[in-house]
Amino acid sequence: MDFLSWALGVGTSAAITIAAHYMARLHRSYYIFKPLTTVLILALALFAAPGTGSFHAWAIRAGLIFSLVGDVLLMLPGEHFVQGLGAFLLAHLCYIFAFAPGIGAQAFAASLLPMLATGLLGVTYLWGSVPRKLRIPVAAYAAVISLMAACAIGQRLTTPSASSTAAAAGALVFVMSDALLAVNRFRHPFRAAQGLLLTCYFAGQFLIAWSIRSSF
Repeated sequence: MDFLSWALGVGTSAAITIAAHYMARLHRSYYIFKPLTTVLILALALFAAPGTGSFHAWAIRAGLIFSLVGDVLLMLPGEHFVQGLGAFLLAHLCYIFAFAPGIGAQAFAASLLPMLATGLLGVTYLWGSVPRKLRIPVAAYAAVISLMAACAIGQRLTTPSASSTAAAAGALVFVMSDALLAVNRFRHPFRAAQGLLLTCYFAGQFLIAWSIRSSF
């Protein structure tokens, strides 16, 4: 399957997920199509590039598996936010392992400083609204996702290619998704948040997964 075919499949499943969130008669479909969309992205990472057995590829696949676990945890009845946050933190660590090798020192510094500054500004903005028991987990998560994005951008600066461009774009869109989630949950809830953050989340994951294929 080509890029457009995969994008159409993932996009259709993502669109149903978003519609199900807002439409009561489709609400049960949300619990099917949200993890299904991530499964389709994982399938892209697994099967769209047959024979791809590099550490880079398997680290991204592991990150998608942890992301799927995080999706499920955040949908379960009850409060599983910390567990879901932990699953996504592990996903970002996997992405860091995928993107970090081979980054030049100057490229890494050029990408790390602005991403950490952005993360710090975000945490400062949210801090007073975050429950005390969640402040350390949220701050740790912000640091890890900022490092993940810095590694992806640093890889793009060091080795420009279709793969590194897709990974860097995906990482930045993923950061945007989590920023929307945090603002909506802790600071300023708004109706369009879920649609926007799911769009960014699935787009970011799709681009990161596609970076495996485009590198071969």
